[in-house]
Amino acid sequence: MIVFIITALIKITLLIKLVKLEDDPTVFFNRFKNNFHRVYFNPYSEQKGYANFLKNMNEVKKLNEEHPGRVIAYQLNRYADLDPADIKEHFGIDISPYDHVEDEKEAIARREKQHKFLEEMHLYDLNEVEDLYEEWVKRFGKANFTKKLEQTIHYYRFVKTVVETNKKNFAGQNVKLGADADVLKEPDQYFYG
Repeated sequence: MIVFIITALIKITLLIKLVKLEDDPTVFFNRFKNNFHRVYFNPYSEQKGYANFLKNMNEVKKLNEEHPGRVIAYQLNRYADLDPADIKEHFGIDISPYDHVEDEKEAIARREKQHKFLEEMHLYDLNEVEDLYEEWVKRFGKANFTKKLEQTIHYYRFVKTVVETNKKNFAGQNVKLGADADVLKEPDQYFYG
């Protein structure tokens, strides 16, 4: 009986430590950087990461306060210093800076099986897609379309393929852009009528 009570107390304490946020955000941010080996290239990128971290930390606090006394909790993950809207704009993928956990086992499992760093994945930046398209055309010897409409349609298909490729790479698949990246998969895919 005593062993059961001690085990339960340890599990509860562990869960509280996993989901409780520090009072001092700077201390918590430094712990986050150490735990996830985050390195920033300059003071501006670190300030931006800290601002995103604070915003996401406050969101997690709010979500946890909305569910008082329940085992369901939210905890920050390695994307806590990123802005999901920026990532969507740059790569066309959806990330969440926090995880929703049901119990202490799930909280521990999520901490042990971490999300990959975006830097570790081969993602194409949508802000650089025009240059990527030009390189791709040269690499695969694609015909230079003479009609502006054909060129636009194939370019849009290429952009859509880049987003699909990013989503697959984010999901853990190792996908690269192939020679068919601009091939329309449906007739009149980009026409409205």
